[in-house]
This record gives sequence, structure tokens and C-alpha cells, in this order.
Amino acid sequence: MRARGGSLFVMYGQTEATARIAFVPPESLLDREERIGVAVPGGSLGLVDADGEPISRSGIPGELVYRGPNVMMGYGARRCDLARGAELAALNTGDIAVRDEQGFFRIVGRKSRFAKIAGLRIGFDIMEQALARAGIAAVVLGDDRGLQAYVTDADTAGRAQRVLADTSRLPANLVCVTPREDFPRLAAGKIDYACLEREMLKRRTEIRSEAGSVVGAYARVFYPLAAGRNDSFVSLGGDSLRFLQLILELERLGMELPEGWERMSIAELCNRYGAARAPERKHASELPADLVLRVIAILLVVVHHETLWPIPGGSGVMMLLVGFSLARFQSAHFLAGRIRQALRPAIDVLIPYFLIVAAYAVGWRAVPWASITLTGNFGFAEPERGEMIPYLYWFIEAYAQTLLAFALIFAVPGVREFARARPFASSLGLLGFAVAARVFIPPFVDIGNRQIFAIYWVFHLAVFAGAPVSPTLP
Repeated sequence: MRARGGSLFVMYGQTEATARIAFVPPESLLDREERIGVAVPGGSLGLVDADGEPISRSGIPGELVYRGPNVMMGYGARRCDLARGAELAALNTGDIAVRDEQGFFRIVGRKSRFAKIAGLRIGFDIMEQALARAGIAAVVLGDDRGLQAYVTDADTAGRAQRVLADTSRLPANLVCVTPREDFPRLAAGKIDYACLEREMLKRRTEIRSEAGSVVGAYARVFYPLAAGRNDSFVSLGGDSLRFLQLILELERLGMELPEGWERMSIAELCNRYGAARAPERKHASELPADLVLRVIAILLVVVHHETLWPIPGGSGVMMLLVGFSLARFQSAHFLAGRIRQALRPAIDVLIPYFLIVAAYAVGWRAVPWASITLTGNFGFAEPERGEMIPYLYWFIEAYAQTLLAFALIFAVPGVREFARARPFASSLGLLGFAVAARVFIPPFVDIGNRQIFAIYWVFHLAVFAGAPVSPTLP
């Protein structure tokens, strides 16, 4: 057209405004081809939010509103309605658009193709475009409970969920991707969104009816992680706190858990009892050892600190729990060299700990460097000088140092091979090393009464507690 001296006007409109609302100036077409442009002469375009308030800033999506003399007089249902005067001053197009800094408008979706999920306004058309850029053909819809996408290639379902989660900034458990053979279409060839929406709501009803299932219990405990039937407690990165939560959830379903259930996949657990839905309630014949240890530890700590009859030993029992939990839940990761996964449970403990450290730092106007480096329990820093937070948090430091010690030991390939080949000998050797540290280090390290907080004083308890739990890790 340009070579022949002509001009191409790309236009946008609706029948209610004699089909012309906006155009892209020909000179701007080459770098504005995805936009609808600016209002036609004599008209004006604007954006309004969900409350009908004007949007003045660029880059903010809102419903496109057009004003101009070509807006129809109003909708007529009978012949006599045509005799009425003009009744519409503005046309709410139902299209969602954004305005760029140059004043050009761009359509990003339909008003009916949006949902507010977890406080975020999500446009389904924008999500479909993001998937298209990733080479995935999909249809996206949803409601305030989450996004639902349908794909025709089952192999792309996992990647589609990651793209949608990244683009929408929603947690993965609010994004569902379902493969289907093809997309339903209307007679005109357009996607039949109503059919897919009915399908989505039917599936939601089925999921709600399975709210008491094993899968649902795992999903609640590990939220926001998505739990599937092939996942296990260990593979999801479970720790001792989630262990108790999940036991309570499964007990409510009436399940009696078999030995080693934490390493079984959800599908195995379901098949073991005949279905995903739990059987009639059974009564456990014995108390879990870790539950007994927790009760003892809590009682000893409370009695020691809150009564006139100090009874030490609570911290020792807690170290037993540390070793017990590490061997039970993290041994497979340590022996496989998956150190990062083995250390993952520490995050839930260290995040609140460092928030406490930050609060002390703000209050003292000093940096408690020993607590930040998790070394305050070695006795070379003083809370009175603001070098560390009070000693009552020493157990967090000992816990982190215990994890680090196991990580360093099992980061050596030769150690892992020996532990797998000769589990009893490796366990006994590590226990001997820990006991030797407890006996021989204190006489050579003079830190007074503070030595009871040091890792070498309690490490053997963690090693000892883990030995009977796992044949491959003390």
C-alpha cells in the first residue's frame, strides 16, 4: 500500500457505534499492529475500573468506554421504540483494554473473561496468550477459586501449569491443567466456553466430594505445594511438624497407618485400603515414639523454666527428636546426596528465628552477629553487648549445626557408599565419634557453664536417637 501511495486503516468497533470506534493511524501501523489505536474523529475513548471510576494512568487495564455521535440511540424491542430519542451517551464495550504512554489503546480481553483470584485480577485471554508464546495451545477459564486450563497435548500439562503460575503469580495449587482430546466449539467455530465452564464446575463438585480423601489431607498439610497421587510424605519434603499434622488429618479419615507409610506414595496408601476414601475408623494399638518424646520434652521444658523445681533434660529430649526426625524423614535424601532437599525442613524453623533476631537488632540498634551466624551457643558472644540474642534460643543454633554436620558428613560420596553398604558399622562409627566429642572436647574448651549449649555437648543424642529408626542413617 505504501509503495503504491495508499494508506491502510486498521479499525475496531461494535455495531452499537455504527461499527467504528477506533483506528490505527497508517504511519503508526508498523509498530502498533497489536493495538486498536485511538478514537475516530468526533469520538473519545476512556477506561473505567470495576466500580465505574475513570482510569487515568497508562498500563492499567479497565473496561473500554466510547463516547461519540455515532453511538446508537438505544436498544429497541418493538417498532415504536424507534421513535424514541437518543438514550445512550456512552457505550460500555465489554472489552478490557489498556492505554500505553503514547495514548494508543490495546484490547487484552473481555470483561466476562476475568476473575479475581487470591486478590489478583487475572485475565484469561492474557493467560492464553502467555501459553501461546510458550508454544502451548490451550483454553483458559476459571473463577475466584482458581484457574482452569485445558490442553490437547497431555505432555504439555506440567509445563502449562508452570507457565500459568509464573504469569499469574498464583500458587500452583490454584492452577489446574486438564488434558482433553479437543476443544468444544460452537456452530460458528468459536470455543464453547460455556461447555468448558460446566465441565470445570462438575469437576469441582467431584473434588469437593473427595474432600475427605488421602489426597485432600496431603494437599491441606503441604499447602501451597501441589500434592499428587505419586507423591509421598518424604518426596514432598515433609518434616516432623507436618508429620504430626498429617497423622491427625489421616486419623480423622479413620486410617491406621502402616510402618513406613511416610515413604509410600499416596496411590500406594489409597490402594492399601481399597480406595482414596478412607475406611471405617480403626484404633491405633500403640503411641508413636516421637509423640511420647514430644510430650516429655514439653513437660520438662515448662517445669524447668516456669516452676520452682527445675528439672533439666528437656533440651536433651528435643535433640533426641531432632535425630529421630532426621533419620525417619531425611535419610533417603542424605544417602542419595540430595543435600538441598535434606536441609529444606530447616526453612520453617529459621525464617521465624531470623525475624526474632531482626526484632532484637532493631530494638538494640546493634547487629547480633553471633545469632545471625548461628554460632551464639559456642559461648564467645554476650547478649549484654548486643552480640547475640538471649541464650534461650540456643537450641535453634544447635539444631541448625546438627543439620549442617549431617550435610557435611554425607556430602562425601565415599561416606554415602559406606553407609549404604554397611549401615550398622557406619551408624556405630558416627555414634562413637559423637560420644568422643562429648567426652574429650569440654576439658580443652573452657567456656564455663555455657558448654551445655554447645553442639558437641548434645550431638551424640541426635545420633543415638536416629540409629534405631533407620538402618542406613544414625
